[in-house]
Amino acid sequence: MVYPGSDSDEERTCGDYLVISTSSLVFQTWKIFIIFLSFFSSFDYARQAALLYSGERNAADIEEGTRWNVYYSVVFSIDMLVCFFTEYHSPTEAEVERNWKKLAVIYLKGRFLLDFLALVPFQTILEFVLAG
Repeated sequence: MVYPGSDSDEERTCGDYLVISTSSLVFQTWKIFIIFLSFFSSFDYARQAALLYSGERNAADIEEGTRWNVYYSVVFSIDMLVCFFTEYHSPTEAEVERNWKKLAVIYLKGRFLLDFLALVPFQTILEFVLAG
């Protein structure tokens, strides 16, 4: 595998240019943003659930909650795409995996399920169940 800045004669594929370095300032800033958004969304979901169960929820609250839920879904979906192309540092080996196909497999076998669960619209499902 050719690393960015390497003097190797190997030919790079388009996928090699998609791999994101974990030492990149943009990547680190993105991850900090995702952490803050995760905390904020967990408190917001709790607030929305409290309004739902209390019966004090009006049309404006529903519209605001829907807007935030769409925003969370879009941002967490983008984060999933970022994770598919983020280089992997093995805890047992000193090498860094930068092959984008292998990175996708590593992500699917690792955190993918947890990230996917963040996209499940639990509030919509709960409202549907309670209304039915």
